Amino acid sequence: MSTLNQLNAIDETLFTELTAEQSEIVEGGMFLKIYSIESVVSRADVAGADDAYIKFQGNKVWGDKTMSTGDVRSVNVLRYFDKTFETVSLFDEDWGRDDHLGSFTVSRPTNGLAVASVSGSGSKYNVYYEVYA
Repeated sequence: MSTLNQLNAIDETLFTELTAEQSEIVEGGMFLKIYSIESVVSRADVAGADDAYIKFQGNKVWGDKTMSTGDVRSVNVLRYFDKTFETVSLFDEDWGRDDHLGSFTVSRPTNGLAVASVSGSGSKYNVYYEVYA
C-alpha cells in the first residue's frame, strides 16, 4: 500500500468513528429545524386566541400567527447555530408587553424528531423540532 493510500485510510478511520457530538465540534456548529407548533391550551389573551411567535438567537423567526386551543401550524424554519447551546422562545404578541409562553434550550443533535413542551401566561404549547450537525 502506498503512503498516500495509508494516509487516506487513517483519515477515513479517524472521521468515520466520530460520535454525532464529536462531529459537530469538527464541523463547527449545528442546525435547528422547527417543523411545527401545537397549541395545547391558548389562554395568554383573556379574550380570543393567542398571537404566537417564535424567537431564536434573539430574532423573530416565525409568526405572529393566531393560535387557538388545538391548533397545529407548520413552521418549517431552519437555522444554524455555532454555540454550545441556544434558546428557543415563544411569545404572544400584545399591544403593550408581549406575554412569554415559554422557552427551551437546544444543545446537541436530537437523533430525529423531538418535542418540547413549554408553558407560560396560562398557555401551553408543543414545538416539534430536530437538531443535527
